[in-house]
Amino acid sequence: MKIIAVTGSGQNAGKTTAVVNLVSEFKRRGLRVGTIKQIHEMNFSMDKRGKDSWRHAEAGADIVIAASPVEAVAIKRIKGLNRYSEALALLAGQELDILIIEGHPGVDMPMLYAAHDSSVCESKPIDKSVVAVVSLSPENFGEMSLPVFHMVRDVSQVADLVLAQF
Repeated sequence: MKIIAVTGSGQNAGKTTAVVNLVSEFKRRGLRVGTIKQIHEMNFSMDKRGKDSWRHAEAGADIVIAASPVEAVAIKRIKGLNRYSEALALLAGQELDILIIEGHPGVDMPMLYAAHDSSVCESKPIDKSVVAVVSLSPENFGEMSLPVFHMVRDVSQVADLVLAQF
């Protein structure tokens, strides 16, 4: 499985737009795609206090699967901050061609950097693992040592670049 992360300059940088467009492009190419959406809110939970699935986990279940007629959700409470490893473990056996992580995974891997303009790139050092910048306004970037792509219009080129990283 190929893994790439889409990181960026905070909220509204375009990370989700980049992920959604890449998922669509890779699916169009016939690839099996998975995603991990990192959430930084410490008290965020997919589960709701008092619901049956929450009570299962409170009782000590190692993992809870909530299954409806249209989807199944795995709820696994994790200890510590190693959410990346825990999320990958939940994907075991999925036989994916590519996994896209939205957010910085904290490990070395190829990454795309989503930004509005080059001022963000100049004010914050870009991780050495970044292979390209994606933006809804690539015309706002001057000379860069990395390629800069429009995250919607150039999605095919970005997908080619991602696949070439492996």
